[in-house]
Amino acid sequence: MKNFFTQNLFNAITIIIVICSNFSFAQSNAIRLVAFNYNSQNGATIVRWNAGETAFDNVYPTNVQGIISGSSAFDSKRSNYFARVIDNTSGTSEARLIKFNTNSEAISLTPIENVFNGGSEVDMQNGLVYTYDSDANNNVFLSEYNPISGTQTNLGSFSFSPGTGFFPDSTCYDSNSKKYYFLILEDNQVKLVTASVTSQPLSYTVIPITNTDNSGNIGLEFSNETNTIFAMYSIYDAAAGNFNQIMVGSLNPSNGELSSIVTIENIYGYQFSNRTYDQDSESMIFVGFDTNFTAGLYIVNTETGNYEILPMAGDNINELECDNSLYAEAKYGALSMDENTILDVKIAPNPSKNYFKVVFNETTADYQITDLLGKTVKFGVINNDTTIDVSNLTKGIYLFNMVNEEKTHIQKIIID
Repeated sequence: MKNFFTQNLFNAITIIIVICSNFSFAQSNAIRLVAFNYNSQNGATIVRWNAGETAFDNVYPTNVQGIISGSSAFDSKRSNYFARVIDNTSGTSEARLIKFNTNSEAISLTPIENVFNGGSEVDMQNGLVYTYDSDANNNVFLSEYNPISGTQTNLGSFSFSPGTGFFPDSTCYDSNSKKYYFLILEDNQVKLVTASVTSQPLSYTVIPITNTDNSGNIGLEFSNETNTIFAMYSIYDAAAGNFNQIMVGSLNPSNGELSSIVTIENIYGYQFSNRTYDQDSESMIFVGFDTNFTAGLYIVNTETGNYEILPMAGDNINELECDNSLYAEAKYGALSMDENTILDVKIAPNPSKNYFKVVFNETTADYQITDLLGKTVKFGVINNDTTIDVSNLTKGIYLFNMVNEEKTHIQKIIID
């Protein structure tokens, strides 16, 4: 798959620009954030904090050695943070999908190859993950990933002109009408692709984006409250020979019109993979750099056009996502799986020293016990009313997973 700015969709990209414009302030609300943070002492950790705080509220260690840029997503339905990483939990470096649940604080790792290649987006109603991907022959297709069953489904292929380019981090998703949006550069023109994830066979449209002759990369975010695509982009100044303005605006998916909301002042650069959207406050959030190369958390209110620059909680934040779980619950209902996908399981005693008994509403099921770093410490197949020996496990908190066909159960267990 060819990328407009790079051949590899996984490379981190920062646009450097210089601007002079008007500046105004907005007032930030409690915006909950999750990301990776790296430092030489602790390596790569998963961190949580509220926008504006100067220190992380929670830090979770991992064995991650590398993080694929632009691969993160947040499942607001089940409070899961995803990212594609290179991990060393097994003792060797392996490509893994890491999942961190903000409720249980459990981390799990799954071997995976092609998920989240071209921009991952999560449906707030059902938790399914959508991305455009490509095979070895550069055939581009729409992929659906089910994080509960771990299955990936090819929903259908796209037909683009030879040499079509793909913008990094230029996707968004409408959880109301089930539409996946992404940008391409086809025949030297920036175009918006709108794909319906519920149509079979795959149905999609491609329309040109107007007034983009002088724009750089365009980052997209979607408001499920106002049903609006918001865009972040830079403007090229031919006289100066550089991209000298950063704009936040809206994109009309019907006619491709790109409209400006606000120009960000005194900003020197921003990071593609560190942009997200808070549904409650209708704010686009990104990591930017001022003219002194100082990083700040920019909060842009898309309703008013006001913005503010907040301090960073860490020096090296990667794959920033907003925790929109409370919004999703209020708008779409409780953050629980459908009843027909849940195993009715009783585990006792819990906490336990030597064993615990598992009683559930099926005949057999696969089980797996993992520590909080995602390492599997015990697994197998059990029948209903089975006793599992855990006397060889060290004291601590573990995650007990059970799967029976499409039904699942996840529960925290304590060995004392």
